[in-house]
Amino acid sequence: MKNSISVKAKLCLLPTSNGGRSNPIFGPGSYRPNHNFGKIENRFMYIGFIEMSKEFYLKPGECAEVRVDFLKRWPELVKKLTLGRKWYIQEGAKVVGIATVLEILDDI
Repeated sequence: MKNSISVKAKLCLLPTSNGGRSNPIFGPGSYRPNHNFGKIENRFMYIGFIEMSKEFYLKPGECAEVRVDFLKRWPELVKKLTLGRKWYIQEGAKVVGIATVLEILDDI
């Protein structure tokens, strides 16, 4: 069994006026925010990353479909990854976006 787990998700960055980032995220490279499946004040976050192609460019207030690779297959994370499940994308304690599971890319 693989130790990581991947999903296809819809990532929506919050507009800057709603407390989101002031700059876009863009490739190439990885965007590695915190992934919070609890309440905003939840302190337990999962480690995951989004690989971005050279052409990838997402501004605050916009949405895109992305692949999210969670680096560890935590049993409680596997239970939370259901179609339609929403979670917070955070940079430190700051919520900068919301993601929604569109597809599970690995066997659970």
